Amino acid sequence: MRKLLFPLLILLSLISGSCKDKFAVEYTALEPVYMSYEDLRSAIVNEGPVRLKHPGKIYFKDNYIFVNEYMEGIHVFDNSDPANPEEITFIDIPGNIDMAVRNQTLFADSYIDLVAIDISDLQNVKEVSRLEAVFPYTVPSYEVGARLGAIDQTKGVVIDWKKKTIHEEIPETSNYYPVHPSWNDLSNGDYATTSGGGISGGEATGAATFGVAGSLARFGLYNNYLFALSNYSLKRFDVSDDTAIEDLGSYSIPDPETVSIYNNLLFIGGNSSVSIYQIGETGDLEAKGLFEHISSCDPVVIQGDYAFYTLRGGTRCGSTVNELDVLDISDITQPVRISIVPMTEPYGLGIDDDMLFICDGSDGLKIYDAADKKHIALHQLGHFKDIQARDAIPVNGYLFVTGEDGFSQYDYSDPAHIERVSFIPVQTE
Repeated sequence: MRKLLFPLLILLSLISGSCKDKFAVEYTALEPVYMSYEDLRSAIVNEGPVRLKHPGKIYFKDNYIFVNEYMEGIHVFDNSDPANPEEITFIDIPGNIDMAVRNQTLFADSYIDLVAIDISDLQNVKEVSRLEAVFPYTVPSYEVGARLGAIDQTKGVVIDWKKKTIHEEIPETSNYYPVHPSWNDLSNGDYATTSGGGISGGEATGAATFGVAGSLARFGLYNNYLFALSNYSLKRFDVSDDTAIEDLGSYSIPDPETVSIYNNLLFIGGNSSVSIYQIGETGDLEAKGLFEHISSCDPVVIQGDYAFYTLRGGTRCGSTVNELDVLDISDITQPVRISIVPMTEPYGLGIDDDMLFICDGSDGLKIYDAADKKHIALHQLGHFKDIQARDAIPVNGYLFVTGEDGFSQYDYSDPAHIERVSFIPVQTE
């Protein structure tokens, strides 16, 4: 019996070894390229004007236009003469997507950090405060279906990918990292919010001054508080002291996409709802109202007792519905939809008094008289199929328009015949 047992043990060990070999695989993966945390946190500097390549979110304050260069920083244009906007500086901010300005302080995300930058001298900006690791560790977008190599967070933030052949003999890790929205997502308005009447840039009741954000913003200011959407939460910061911003924690929010602040109300547009919160004196939020809709992307603008939002179907937005909806929010605890206007492919929108601007994708830019809230469809003032806008923000009689080709300004004093007064083109080469 012992003579049989020994060969059997050898055979079993060989079988076991051969089974283990079957788990070894070789494949092509995307290996992360890192920027060290030290480099990230010493990178904010001024440059001279640089090419506009991937325009993201926009912000307007005190005759200056701030245009995000996706994941790289912010262009600053002097817009004293809308016919000749002049880029006066570029602020390097690695990993930047969002921004907001309070008085002379620019707040911006830089990968996982929140930074406060003194812009009182735009030729010599200075970082005055930074909160480290307040946003989730995210990675750049990558090709759908691509396999990722292991990520080592201790090495820094991931800024790019390089292809590499991997020989793996151990199970893959199951770590999940949120992915930065791609520039294509941003330019398509998938992360749009408010503008015009609903000031997503900020709302002040005291001496603080804020600007107007573009319809891609996820930052909102109210008095001494900055709110920022981050995955499935809404972060809250005390920014009363620019040199010592304070993290006040976060609220859990289902499927958030947009944030808009109007008076003391905060609106969050989600993939399946519009939520309304009241902001307290200490920046705390109290849930007030909720309007549920089908799964779609839904940028929002607010004017008085009404909220306007578009629903766009397809891609990541879900459903096949494309429309403009109007909510009566006179009772914020029970918002009621009072109008639906069919659209083709709506993205961003903006409002100035009763003039409503809709970026309807392939069907161009549409302008409506929104005075009659229940019958907006009957009051179209202009339709410009040649303007393929993704975002439109009306400010001081000029319409700021972003699209895949660049950044434009239009005089809309005659809404039936708007006139482009300036254009900053994208330069890829």
